[in-house]
Amino acid sequence: MIQFLLISYSPQNVLQYSLLMSKKMFGEIAVNYHMDLNLSTINPNQVLFDSTADSFGNIILIASDESSKFEMFLWNNMSNTLDLITTDSFNSSQNLQKSSFAFVKDSDFIVQIFTDDLNDLNIQLWSFEFNQNIFRIDQIGDPINILENIANDVFDDFTIAAIQDPGDDQFIHFLTSFSVQQKINATIGTISKTGELIKITPSTTVTFGSSPKFSVISFQSQIFVVLTNENGTCHQNEHKNKDANIQLCDQEPEPTVNLLNYASGLLETWREYLTGETNILNVCGDQIIVGEYDMGKNSISELILDQENNDIIFIEIHDGLTESIDSNCGAASSYSGVILDGFRIPFANI
Repeated sequence: MIQFLLISYSPQNVLQYSLLMSKKMFGEIAVNYHMDLNLSTINPNQVLFDSTADSFGNIILIASDESSKFEMFLWNNMSNTLDLITTDSFNSSQNLQKSSFAFVKDSDFIVQIFTDDLNDLNIQLWSFEFNQNIFRIDQIGDPINILENIANDVFDDFTIAAIQDPGDDQFIHFLTSFSVQQKINATIGTISKTGELIKITPSTTVTFGSSPKFSVISFQSQIFVVLTNENGTCHQNEHKNKDANIQLCDQEPEPTVNLLNYASGLLETWREYLTGETNILNVCGDQIIVGEYDMGKNSISELILDQENNDIIFIEIHDGLTESIDSNCGAASSYSGVILDGFRIPFANI
């Protein structure tokens, strides 16, 4: 049985959450529980969210807006409700313009990414402690500038994922992604738990599309990474494959409306790719594996560990398309509801 806590929102200051269940790794999902929750302090038109489980198994969820205000909730397994713990703000800079965040996997830290009034991109590390319904958050060090002079008016969206180093728990690896005019850029860096930047790759265009998101997981002392995005590239399509004037690996990628992409590889492989003489990701690479897995909108994905089979599984949910469409990557059937996709993710040289 696979369960999801799905969060969405409406413009009436209402956070809508549902407990979704499925007996399969792909297909339709049953809504087991649904409830609305009023938001009191944050902008419902800009809600971002992430969740984690603490050392006691409590599921903690933060809903935040782009101004960095947040409300923290505790998932109650007995009543299937989200109970408000506290309201606060990731107020790391007076010049903050737009903010996003993520829990650092395998640790009690949060990493924040934000733009400032100079259109620079910055990260900030926070520690958090939750004990007997008391929540405390502390800023670690000062904001770190990782990218300068971004054109904020064309800066569509940016996200961050982070994980503690499995070999040395004093270090945290972070992965940022953002899209500018249908080009998806990525950066990978490492910071210490005292808030010092250790190393960072250049910001590099890796593919085409929108709404990029990194997912990370630690397994057998290695960190596995998957980048997903919407409106992605059809790496294999009949029209281009039959074009005798251009080889498969030389094809110019083009965004395809509603196409969902993935790209998978080890953290260090991604770091080497972003540091070297990179090209746009394609099916001819032997280190980062790319592909398409579905069509739809509002994708949410995660990597989970299959303890029984000692393997990594990619799990994703998205809104189906209300109308059947045909594209250069095939036809998608219409489905008005939430769809679950899941498969064992391929990684090169594992």
